[in-house]
This record gives sequence, C-alpha cells and structure tokens, in this order.
Amino acid sequence: MTPQRLKSVGIGRKSGDRYSSASTYGQLGLFAQAQENYAKARANLQTALEIYVEY
Repeated sequence: MTPQRLKSVGIGRKSGDRYSSASTYGQLGLFAQAQENYAKARANLQTALEIYVEY
C-alpha cells in the first residue's frame, strides 16, 4: 500500500467519512488484484463491501 493510500484511509477514518474509506478500500482491492495479490484484494474488497452495506 502506498503512503498516499494509507494516508487517505487514515483521513477517512478520522473524519468519520466511511463512504470515502469504502471507495479507497475498493480501489486498493482492485490494485492488489492487478498485482495478483488475491488475498489482499479479497480483504480490501470485503472491507469496502461491509462499509457500503451500511449505506
């Protein structure tokens, strides 16, 4: 995970903006998938889905 993405997720968490955090996790999941890191992709996409379900 890049420092910028880590910062983005942290900012979303701190501000309570769960919807933006879900978007970031989704993008991280797609990035991990492109890198063929399927375990990390699944974990990030699952986290995004759990947050989206709240909305």
